[in-house]
Amino acid sequence: MNDVLWNFLNDFCQVYLDNILIYSKTQQEHKQHVKMILNHLRETDLQMNIQKCEFNVEEIVFLEVIVSEQDLRMNSIKMKVIVNWTTLINLKEVQSFVKFVNFYRRFIKNFSKLVKSFIQLTRKNTSFVWNKACVQAFDDLKKQVSSISVLQHFNSKWQTILKINASDYVKDEILSQYNDENVLHSVAFYSKSMIFAECNYHIYDKKLLVIIQCFEHWRLELECTELLIQMFINHQTLKIFMKNKQLTWRQVNYLNILFEFNFQIIFQSGKMNTKVDALIRMSLIDVSESTQRIENRYQIILTLNKVDILAIKSEVDLYQWVKDVNKTNELCNEYKQAISENKLKLHSTELKHCKIIDNVLFKKDLLWVSENMHTKLLKKIHDQSFIFHSDNWRTIDLVQRFYYWSNHQATIKCYIRNCHVCQQSKTSRNSINELLHSLSISQKCWKDIAMNFIIELSLSEDYNVICIIICCFIKKRHYVFCHWEDESISVEETV
Repeated sequence: MNDVLWNFLNDFCQVYLDNILIYSKTQQEHKQHVKMILNHLRETDLQMNIQKCEFNVEEIVFLEVIVSEQDLRMNSIKMKVIVNWTTLINLKEVQSFVKFVNFYRRFIKNFSKLVKSFIQLTRKNTSFVWNKACVQAFDDLKKQVSSISVLQHFNSKWQTILKINASDYVKDEILSQYNDENVLHSVAFYSKSMIFAECNYHIYDKKLLVIIQCFEHWRLELECTELLIQMFINHQTLKIFMKNKQLTWRQVNYLNILFEFNFQIIFQSGKMNTKVDALIRMSLIDVSESTQRIENRYQIILTLNKVDILAIKSEVDLYQWVKDVNKTNELCNEYKQAISENKLKLHSTELKHCKIIDNVLFKKDLLWVSENMHTKLLKKIHDQSFIFHSDNWRTIDLVQRFYYWSNHQATIKCYIRNCHVCQQSKTSRNSINELLHSLSISQKCWKDIAMNFIIELSLSEDYNVICIIICCFIKKRHYVFCHWEDESISVEETV
C-alpha cells in the first residue's frame, strides 16, 4: 500500500498495511483528497470494504488510537479491557498482559518502572511468584491507564520542550509543546530501563545517553522543528558539553549525532522539573533489582571453564620441583654452608639477603635456582601454553616473581634469542637496513679470492686446521694445511 499511495503519503494520507487515513484542513479539500485516493485505488484494481470505512468524521479510531483534530487518546474499549483484567496466574498470562499494554506505552507515564516486576518474572531460570510487588504494580498500572493523559498532535511550528532525567537504571523523557494559546501540552512519554552495561556509566555519560536516545526515538518530529528545541535537564555541566575540547570516544560519537538537531540545553533543578522528576523518584524501586545491577558491576571474567587447570597445576609442580633440586644440589649446599658461616661472598656471588628456610636456599624471598636448572626452567616457563613464547621482558617478569640466580636477565635474553619458534614467528624490531650493494665481478683468475677455515680438527701430522682459498672468478679451490694453537693469532698471521 505504501508503494501504491507513495505520492500522497505525509501530505494528506497515512497508510499502515490495509488501513488508510485521509486528513485535510477544510471540508472542500477533504472531498478532493478522498476523490484522488479512491480514483488511484480504482486504477490499481484495489477495492475497499465500504462497511469498514468512515467518511467526513472529526474523530476516528486508527490503529486502536482515537485520533481527533485536537489530540490523541487511548481507545476507551481497550482501556476497559486493561482495567477489568483479572489477576495473572502464570507466565503466559503475564506475557500477554505486558504485550497488550505495551502498545499504549506512549500514553503511560513511567511505563518502564510499572512493568518492571512483570519483566523480572519472564527472565530465564526465574520461578513464577506473584508477590506483593507484582500486585502493587498491577494495580498501579490499571490506575495509570484509567487516568491516562490526553496527548496533543505534534506541530513543527510550535515551541518544543524536552524534559529528561535518568536514575541508576531507568531513563524517562517527556516531549511537550506550547500551543497557540501558550499552554504547554504533552505530546508523548518515553520510559525505558537501562541494560547492565549502561548502568555502569558515569553520571555524565548516562545523561548524555538519555539525550541521544531521546533524539533517536523522536527523530522524525525533532528534525523538522522550525524553532529551537529547549531541553531541560538537572545536570549543570552538560550545558558546556558542546564547547568541550577533550572528549572520550563515546562522547565524540554522541556529538556526531547531536549535530543533526537544533537544540539548547537548559539547566533545571529536580524541584523545578516536577513531571519527569516524579517519574524517576516514584517509590517503585525494587531493592533486589537495584542490588542485582550493582553486583553486575563486579563480575568474574576468568571463570573455571576458561582456566587451564593443568597449566596452573604444572606451575605449582614446577616450583616444588625446583625446591627439591635446591635441597640436593652441591653448589646450593656450598652456598648454604657459607651462609651458616656468615660469609658475604662465595664464587664471586654476593650472599647478602640470602637465607635458608627448611633447607631451601632463598634470596629476598625468591627461590634460588642452581646453574644446571636454568635451561630446563626457562623451557617450562617460556614455552608453556598460557604465555607461549612471550618476549624478553614478559619472561623476565614471570621468572622474577618466584626465582633468582645471578645474571638471570642475560640468561633469559640469550635463551629467547636462540629459541627456534621465536625466530620464526616474531619479526625484527630493528631499524631498516640500507640497500645491499652487489660485489664487483672479477675480470681475471685469482685476482679476487675468498678464504675460509675449517678449525677444531683432530691433530694429523702436526696439522689441525684447513685453509680454503677460493677464486671468485672460476670458483677453483686450493686446500692448505695449517697448525693453529693460540686463538689470539690473527688470520693474517695464520696464513
